[in-house]
Amino acid sequence: MGKIPFVEINGHPLAESTVILEWLEDAYPTASLLPPTPNGRALARELTAMLELYVMLPASPLIRHMLKGTKPEPEKCEEIRQALARGIGAVAKLAQYRPWLAGEDFSFADLSAAGILPVVARLSQAFLGEDMTLRLEGCADYLRRLGERPSVARVWSERDASLAALMARRD
Repeated sequence: MGKIPFVEINGHPLAESTVILEWLEDAYPTASLLPPTPNGRALARELTAMLELYVMLPASPLIRHMLKGTKPEPEKCEEIRQALARGIGAVAKLAQYRPWLAGEDFSFADLSAAGILPVVARLSQAFLGEDMTLRLEGCADYLRRLGERPSVARVWSERDASLAALMARRD
């Protein structure tokens, strides 16, 4: 389907972020990406789903405009703004920041947030004139903490380089 993210593990193709995260959890249970309690695990999964469905999905039409160098219609921008406000509001009600999104343990939710929130921040600032992630109280400090993790810093650096190369080809 041409999905991103996509990985091939031992000859087996996997797409969709949550599927890949669940595979990692099953393959490496001693390095768990989920909190130890059932409630903590459920919260991490719930935040992951909310970020994917109610934050990234509404913002995704803006990716096409960024890649093509076009502007969406004002009505579409307002629809996206309202959908993002609802999605970010839902995430805000569940976010723990103790110090991670779902509590004390770095989890699926943080990996999803690391991939989604900076993209939504960039897209919403560019097309809606507002970084919608700033409506998520504590988000700036949280993203700073995320960026201090070497693995996240590396992924963000690679993402930025890939995006710059892609945009250079577009221009």
